[in-house]
Amino acid sequence: MAVQRVHAWLFASGDHAGAPGRAPVVTTPLRAADVDVVWEPFAGFQRRAMAANADELFLGGAKGCGKGDVLTAQHLRYVDVPEYAGLFLRQTYQELLRQIDRAHVFYGRLSADRRPAWSGATQRFTWSSRAFVQYGHCRIPADVQKYQGGNWGRISYDELGNNAFAAKIADLLISELRFPDARVRRQFAASGNPGFAGHGACKVRYIVPCGKQGERLAWSRLVLPSGEVRHWSRQFVPGTVRDNPIYYNYSTYMAQLMLLPVDKDHPGPRALGIASARLVEHLGDDGVGRFAHARPHALA
Repeated sequence: MAVQRVHAWLFASGDHAGAPGRAPVVTTPLRAADVDVVWEPFAGFQRRAMAANADELFLGGAKGCGKGDVLTAQHLRYVDVPEYAGLFLRQTYQELLRQIDRAHVFYGRLSADRRPAWSGATQRFTWSSRAFVQYGHCRIPADVQKYQGGNWGRISYDELGNNAFAAKIADLLISELRFPDARVRRQFAASGNPGFAGHGACKVRYIVPCGKQGERLAWSRLVLPSGEVRHWSRQFVPGTVRDNPIYYNYSTYMAQLMLLPVDKDHPGPRALGIASARLVEHLGDDGVGRFAHARPHALA
C-alpha cells in the first residue's frame, strides 16, 4: 500500500459531506514528488479518522488509539492555503502543552522551506503561506469568546469528553467555522474517552445517533430563512488501544491500562478493548511484593 502523504491529502467534497442516504465524500491521497511525508496513519482507526468527512467528527472510545495525532495531522492538509486559520484546543493550558510538544515533532519533520515558525506569544505555528494553527484552551462556554471572529477553517478539541460543558462548547465553536476558501473543508473535530465529565453529552451527541461502531452518519435538516434546505452531518469514529500497534505491543503500558479502576466514574479496562488485570502470582512477605499479570488480550 502506498504511503499516505498527509501534507498532500485534500478534501474533494467542497462544502459538506453530501446528503442523507448518500455515502460521504472521502479524501483522496494525492501523490506528489515534492511532498514531505511527516506522518503515516496506522491501518484501522487512524485511517478511518483521516478519511472521515462529516461536518462534525468525534473520535473516541479509549485511551491510546492515536486520536491526538489525527487531530494534529488533519491541519497539515491546508497549510499551503493562504491565510488558512486552524484552531487546536484542550480544556486547560497544562493539558495543551504536550500537544504543542507533539506538534513541534510533526512540523519539525518538514523540510526547512516548509517548516512553520512558532510564536510562544500568540501560541501559533505560522507557515510562509500565512496559514497558521493556533493553540488554546477552552474550559467553560465563556472561553469561546476568545476565539470569536477567527474565521476558522478547522477547529480541533482534544478530549472534549473531559468537559462538563461539552455540548454547549461544541455548538459555540461550530458557529465560528467560516473560513471562506472553498479549498478548505470546514470541520469541527473532537475526541474523548469514556467515564469523564462530558461522557453523557458526547454519547447523546455522537454515539447514540451514529451507532457504537460508527456505522452511520447522523443528519440534521436545517431550513434557512431564505427557505433553502441544508444538512449538517455528524460522524463517530471509534478506536481502542488495539488500533495502535506501538502501544498494543508495549506490554508495560498495556499492564498499566489493565490496572485502571472500575467504579461508577471509570469503566475500567473493558472500555479500552482489553481484559481486566488478573493477579496470577504474589510472592514474598518482605515488604516488596512481586506479581505478574495475565497476558493482555483483545475482547471479542
